[in-house]
Amino acid sequence: MQVSCRELRAPHRFEMIVRHPDGSDLWLEATTFVVIDQDDRGVVVHMLAESVSQGKPEASVPDSRIATRRELDVLAMLAEGLSTAEIASGLGLSSATVRNHVQNLLFKLGAHSRAEAVIVGLKSGLVRLH
Repeated sequence: MQVSCRELRAPHRFEMIVRHPDGSDLWLEATTFVVIDQDDRGVVVHMLAESVSQGKPEASVPDSRIATRRELDVLAMLAEGLSTAEIASGLGLSSATVRNHVQNLLFKLGAHSRAEAVIVGLKSGLVRLH
């Protein structure tokens, strides 16, 4: 994390939709970046703000055929907030295999992080929250 911050990489930005308690859709703009704390450690910061676009992004939506059934299972478990070890245990796979599925998903979805992959999956309908 420290390396990416010191290299001054741009923060990752994406939009997401959440269900408001009144049942309406709320579009949020999410920004994720790394800062260095006083102990010279990287700290990941997530900022959420109400989106001004209030609509679907212009980027193309992935087709469910681009991911394998197992990759979609992994994506669904990522959306539930499970760790690599928890996903591996739940699917009867090794952690290395789960990491491979995650890397394949990141590439196929054009995502830079697990969180972004989940957002793309939610927006495109590849995965749903329960």
